[in-house]
Amino acid sequence: MSIKILVCGSAGFLMSNFLRYVFYRSKEFKIVSVDYFENPKSYPKLYKHNLHTFYLGNLCDKDFLSKLIELEKPDFILNSISCDELYDKIRVDFLQIFKNLYELQIPMMQLIPSEKLDILNLWGFLRKDNQVSETFINNGGLTLEIPNCFGMRQQYNKNIECRFVNVIKNIIDDNDIVASSKLVPWVFSEDVASFIWFLIEKRMSGFVQMPQLGYKSMCDMAKIAMETLGKKSNIITIPCFLDDEYSGNSIEEWIPDSISLEKSVIKTVKWFDVNRWAL
Repeated sequence: MSIKILVCGSAGFLMSNFLRYVFYRSKEFKIVSVDYFENPKSYPKLYKHNLHTFYLGNLCDKDFLSKLIELEKPDFILNSISCDELYDKIRVDFLQIFKNLYELQIPMMQLIPSEKLDILNLWGFLRKDNQVSETFINNGGLTLEIPNCFGMRQQYNKNIECRFVNVIKNIIDDNDIVASSKLVPWVFSEDVASFIWFLIEKRMSGFVQMPQLGYKSMCDMAKIAMETLGKKSNIITIPCFLDDEYSGNSIEEWIPDSISLEKSVIKTVKWFDVNRWAL
């Protein structure tokens, strides 16, 4: 029997990779996804697939959400919609989106970043040892905390200078690189997709931290990219004000596809070098 998953935020980096991962590897899932942009023309094209139905809509709109749930009747909700320090509207709306989804009383996984400049501390209520987190878990909810992610097909965003895809683009274009020297945990996007799939299949609930591939600074990542491409760019080091308290725990049953952080970085760089349209 197939499982129908409602994926919220399917245009984002992690969920677009998750959709591709599922489409290539399984026929046991049916995906209903939703995302929202004020200008639909700027919306990136998602893979068309017979197991995928996409809706353009705002999850803050209860009427839209209730009609969607009534029509599609999903068995599980995967929500990656986050609060972002660069967009006040998204940051303010996250609590309402989470509340609307949570009230549906459908098993739900909420993704949160392990390192985030979160001015309003909206992630705090889903971390361990607080009443909201305990209620969410006791009702079958699962919180998945993930480290910094990199990988193929990451969307380019000119407003966020520290994303790895921006580093690769600047190296290819012979531009300066703006990067931090702080060591942070990293994981490959396709491993995140694999891990999410594993957790859904196991029907796990609680608080889980994504095992990282290793620790690197963005400066280190840039150096690997430059060596892979045979190019050299000037690195402008910036201070980092984020306090990272990440401590990943391992789940022995899950085995990542990636061999190492360095080899996954090289794979990503080579993919963008061949597929420069993606930059």
